[in-house]
Amino acid sequence: MSAINLMTPDAIRERLEEIKALEARHAARDLDAELGAALRAGGDLDALETAQLEAERQARRLRVERAALTAELPEAIKRDGTERVATLIDTHDGLAKVAKAKADAVADAWAAFKTAVAEWVDLQDEATAITRKAVAICEETGASMKVLGTFQSHRLVEIIMENRDTWRGLGSAESPLNTLRGPQGQRID
Repeated sequence: MSAINLMTPDAIRERLEEIKALEARHAARDLDAELGAALRAGGDLDALETAQLEAERQARRLRVERAALTAELPEAIKRDGTERVATLIDTHDGLAKVAKAKADAVADAWAAFKTAVAEWVDLQDEATAITRKAVAICEETGASMKVLGTFQSHRLVEIIMENRDTWRGLGSAESPLNTLRGPQGQRID
């Protein structure tokens, strides 16, 4: 038998079930009836008593083992939980390294994005100024012109509409995960 303090919860539960079956089998024996039958049949009483004493010794050992296993089960469950949580913590720590790299990538992409948006806005401002000048000339001279104005991009509208949840995802960079243990979060930068 292995040391109880090294057993897994499942191994303890399995052994408790085995002990339960063995104890039930022992409890079903009628030792006095066995002794009486041996007396009537002229059997070897000493050998029977020795076997019965051994059965009683084994039953006592099973009771003690059951008590020890029952007492150890909560600790085994805690050990098992600690090991499982340690594995998850290691996985989470690995994710933290990846998250730092992703945050850096988002920050870099954000700078490029802001530059492109600023250039888009400048382009729109320039188009607006040109349109105003053209309209003023047409009003002054009676000339005609095609429709000018700002530029419309169906593709940009689609990108904005399709990526509304992206902004929520970026918002989670600061909002902590609320668990039963309270707000949780790990600062990566």
